[in-house]
Amino acid sequence: MLAIATWWMWRKPKSRYEKWLYNRPSLVSFRKATPAIYAELLLIRLLILAPQGVLLWICFRAFHLAFPIIQVLAFSPAILAATGAPLTPFGFGLAQVVILHGFSRFAPRSGIIVASVAFSVMQLSYRLPLGLFSAYTVAWSSDLW
Repeated sequence: MLAIATWWMWRKPKSRYEKWLYNRPSLVSFRKATPAIYAELLLIRLLILAPQGVLLWICFRAFHLAFPIIQVLAFSPAILAATGAPLTPFGFGLAQVVILHGFSRFAPRSGIIVASVAFSVMQLSYRLPLGLFSAYTVAWSSDLW
């Protein structure tokens, strides 16, 4: 995130591709953003990632897997990216591979797989109310009614 903000705020495009990308009308918001806006975006991203990491850590603890919470929080952005990948339905499968790869040196594979499946269920139950509330808000704030 910091590299992206730095590129948009201070780097002058040099290559032809960079100039093309920099001058895209659809990316004007990146050019006009201030450091305060990028800091706000970083805070929003942190508020999305931190609960996911804590939720994963709780799932691991529920299955008696003693992972350091710092390790879980540090690896949670990769897990969140894997669960959002459109390769499998709801990211099921890819998330388990990423979690297994990231934590296999700390615990047996069977425990990690079970905890990662539990995390997928917990994540769905965590995101479902957020999605329903967002849909409700959009539906009632639009001109459809």
